[in-house]
Amino acid sequence: MIAIIILLAACFLAFSNGANDNFKSVFTLFGSGTTDYKKAINWGTITTLARCLFTIYIAQGLMKNF
Repeated sequence: MIAIIILLAACFLAFSNGANDNFKSVFTLFGSGTTDYKKAINWGTITTLARCLFTIYIAQGLMKNF
């Protein structure tokens, strides 16, 4: 039971931290008035997904070397 609670707490913390990092990466677009809030969030989500996929690709290459 305690393991489930710890897992849920870790998932919540990861989600909260990721949501904060997602908007920090595109805040300049929103803050400067270049785009609205929804487009900035969408842009941040797309670029975060692209970074994740690129990281997985790079990690696979590193795993082959090791």
